[in-house]
Amino acid sequence: MYIACYAAYAFILFQLSFIEDRYRIASLCMLGCAAVSGLVILNAGSVLFYVLFVPIELVIAIVGIISEYNECMGHSSVLAEIDPVRSGKWRSLWDWYVRFMVAGILGIMFMWVNSNLGFIIVLCAGLGGFVLRILKLVYLYQTAQVFRRYQTDDFRTEP
Repeated sequence: MYIACYAAYAFILFQLSFIEDRYRIASLCMLGCAAVSGLVILNAGSVLFYVLFVPIELVIAIVGIISEYNECMGHSSVLAEIDPVRSGKWRSLWDWYVRFMVAGILGIMFMWVNSNLGFIIVLCAGLGGFVLRILKLVYLYQTAQVFRRYQTDDFRTEP
């Protein structure tokens, strides 16, 4: 089900690519992640699945990070002249994503030294990432509210 949601979200971002080119990059990366995840799920249980699972998931994670970066920076770029405060919030959201990703990786490394401390760090990073996902939804809603005040033709770029 989540693959269909990612594909639909990628389609929506692609529709916005006439406003900002970063949306196209984000949508293509997101669509690629959804497609590869679907192939991984279809091949679950096969020998190939067990051999290639970790490398494929690593590639999916990296492409997902690229997608998230381009989406946040696309929102920020589009809002820069209209609402600089909200634009800064999108940039700040990306900064927090990076911080929690690094914290999660460090937590996994700490598990080798002290499993309890590492587990707590990974748990906090995961909870922080969950909060950021909710915050992203709030920012998307607020961004939509900002653009409802403007006509679509105001944002079209000249060919």
